Amino acid sequence: MTRSGTRNSEAILGKWVHFHVGHPSQYYIFRALVRRLQDSGIPCLVTYSDKDIVSRLFLEEPFGDKVRRIHTPRSGSGTLRHTLQFVGRVLELWWLLIRVRPQVSVTTFVGTILAARAAGARSLVVTEDDYAVIRQSADIGYRFATAVITPEVCDLGPFSRLKVAYRGSQKMVYLHGPAAVPRLQHDGKPVALIRVSSLDAHHDKGVSGMSPELLLDIISALEPAWHVQISSEAPLPPALSSRLTTIPLLEMHQMLAGVSLLIGDSQSMCVEAALLGTPSIRISGFTGRINILNVLEEEYGLTRAFKPDQHAQILEYIHIFSDPSFNPDTFRTRCHRFHADQDNVGERMIDTILHLMNPRDGSPTHRG
Repeated sequence: MTRSGTRNSEAILGKWVHFHVGHPSQYYIFRALVRRLQDSGIPCLVTYSDKDIVSRLFLEEPFGDKVRRIHTPRSGSGTLRHTLQFVGRVLELWWLLIRVRPQVSVTTFVGTILAARAAGARSLVVTEDDYAVIRQSADIGYRFATAVITPEVCDLGPFSRLKVAYRGSQKMVYLHGPAAVPRLQHDGKPVALIRVSSLDAHHDKGVSGMSPELLLDIISALEPAWHVQISSEAPLPPALSSRLTTIPLLEMHQMLAGVSLLIGDSQSMCVEAALLGTPSIRISGFTGRINILNVLEEEYGLTRAFKPDQHAQILEYIHIFSDPSFNPDTFRTRCHRFHADQDNVGERMIDTILHLMNPRDGSPTHRG
């Protein structure tokens, strides 16, 4: 923490900060931030959505001075169901916030921004999604936010005035570079991890990833040179059940650092792979639309993106990784260069939170 951040924390002891976790990556980001704030004597309220993976993470290792699960109504279908879920979560968050009275609410979920505004709290949005990707939710919530902290390459569109920028990725708060671990082997073969997402988030509407047919073709292209394991949020054909990884959730980043290749339709996990020095192939309708991933691909060569209908190109590219000359540790060298070029993102976020808690110090520094 910077000296100015230390002075700020001394001035705001006893004031609460609220964090809302709606996605697995936010669990890791906010866990790191909460621990740093707690070390400075600042109490933290943590809420989380009752989504499968997020709930399982909190069951394994909760964090925060107060932890509350936000229930999602299950009634209705389609638009009605989503509306009921949204309103229910906003009301539950608002009721909790007016009792705890945090100074700042840190979130990505638009509903938290609305609940914080209604409860009289400032809100800090933590995101690396460009406005064009999350236009609908941004239009609903960003106008009520106090600030949005994001990579300087992220385009916030009409909300650029709220931008607190940094160089790097938000996931650098918990991933600090390539791990000094040997690459995993199974019966003398390198390990490839395939990640299949459920793509059920609101901003995933109309976006496609890997089809079952493409998944099977990818496995055929990798074998017999590779040992293939799968991590999946979506149901898989019974024939693939033996390939599902059983690694505990909290050890997934250790596995990701050790495999020699990640193939998937998860934007988040492909960023994590890049920050750990693991090569990845990204298959998604979001290809070319998320600036932080474009930087990782085009400037540092840490990932490669394809659209789902580029079936032949994907299979052709996979064969590059079966060439005897392929060395996955080249990506660790590129990863070191990326990290060296970026800011201390965790420190930047902590300083921004402290500024928002003690606004007499002025607004957070905007860059970008």
